[in-house]
Amino acid sequence: MNRPLYLPKELLELVFEELDRSDLVSCSYTSWFWNDSANVILYREIHGMTLDGVYDLIRTLELNQFENGPDISLTKRRRKLGSLVKVVRKAEELGEPEEFSFIIRGTLAYLLQTKDLSELTPNVHTAEMYETATASRDVFALPPNLWDVLEYQWKHLRRLTITHFKERAPWRIRDSFLDILLQLDYLDILDTTKFLSCDFPSAPVTPNLSSLKVSIRDYIQYDHVMTMLQSCQRTLHSLAIQVLPPGCIIIPFSFDNLLKKQLNLKELALTYDETSQLTISSFGDQIEVLEVIGNRQGNQQVEEEIAKAMLKASKLNTLSLGTCSYFTEYIPEFIDRNKATLHSLYLTSDVGDELIDFMIEDNLRADQVTTLCFECRYLDNSMVQRLAEIFPSIKYLGLGRGKAKSERKWITHQSLSRFRNLVGVDMWTFRELLDPNSYHGSKYKIRRPLMLKSSRSSDYSM
Repeated sequence: MNRPLYLPKELLELVFEELDRSDLVSCSYTSWFWNDSANVILYREIHGMTLDGVYDLIRTLELNQFENGPDISLTKRRRKLGSLVKVVRKAEELGEPEEFSFIIRGTLAYLLQTKDLSELTPNVHTAEMYETATASRDVFALPPNLWDVLEYQWKHLRRLTITHFKERAPWRIRDSFLDILLQLDYLDILDTTKFLSCDFPSAPVTPNLSSLKVSIRDYIQYDHVMTMLQSCQRTLHSLAIQVLPPGCIIIPFSFDNLLKKQLNLKELALTYDETSQLTISSFGDQIEVLEVIGNRQGNQQVEEEIAKAMLKASKLNTLSLGTCSYFTEYIPEFIDRNKATLHSLYLTSDVGDELIDFMIEDNLRADQVTTLCFECRYLDNSMVQRLAEIFPSIKYLGLGRGKAKSERKWITHQSLSRFRNLVGVDMWTFRELLDPNSYHGSKYKIRRPLMLKSSRSSDYSM
């Protein structure tokens, strides 16, 4: 009988890291020794599970928690599966059922699962949670919510993302959940648009955050964001803000006040609606990664403000712009001002031909840019060849027509050959090649920074 290969646990886990999940499961049945090492990877991250799937997982973790085999010493050596879980991502969304009673049952089931799972997984440091819609306060005297579940269980939590599918009236946040905010270094509430409208016992303080993603709709939310940013001035490295339609508030938000004294901020992302209102004079001299995603309807007031601020930036290494129609003519100047440091450029435009014309007219030549993603609904080979003249050092290339792309392939080998230093293209570009057999480079996943992961992500696809 062949015995399984013996390697130190550290080396065995490195080997197992290279296996796909099905092979890893097979290895876990080989011996108790291999099972222990495979479980470190198999149970490290929980994600994409349905309600029934989480029920099954909880039963597995509970059995492992209390099992006693015939060989007690062996059982003691085996690690508890729940303690191996480090990352929990949201369960499959419940959708929006028509029957209100089903919403209530689904909500309770989700919350009870989360509570049981958190009790069995004490070492979780990253959680992406799905905040379900609950019944009205008339139905539940004390409506259950996610915060009550998490506040005592995950003591090692450092990264938290909260999303939900349906806006609802603000609810009250308890003091103990504010303690969770104190320990986080990453917080993403970009899609939970009413989180900062909750009834907080005191202003939320986040002194250890290095990354924050947040939405702002009104001045209550604006003031809370201001407090959070002031509390993490020494640690904040990345900030993404979504400015939502203001409702009855017509006074523009001041971004200068939000960014004041953020001397360690290196990555900044901003998205806005056609009715959003804000003022900004500068993004800060220290910003290295800038992402601005507009709206296809345009917002002249906001985009003129942004254009003036961007003209002051000179140290960007990554620039991502999407559907910003009112400052298209300024983009060549943005690139030129940062050409000494800029190496990654991501552009989505409904008027890509005009943008390329502006670049040619300005005699733009960006030799330092090595990664380019350019999306335009009417992109053609002549435009691609002109891009090769403007950006002669491109190594990684992404080309796309967005939602208006045709079914037929269109990129010629002649167009790609103009990029003399090309190492690889992204998968979408490869699929659009007229003759893929003539392409001998590599294929990559080239994506935008995607600091903004909101509903507006549908406005760009690279």
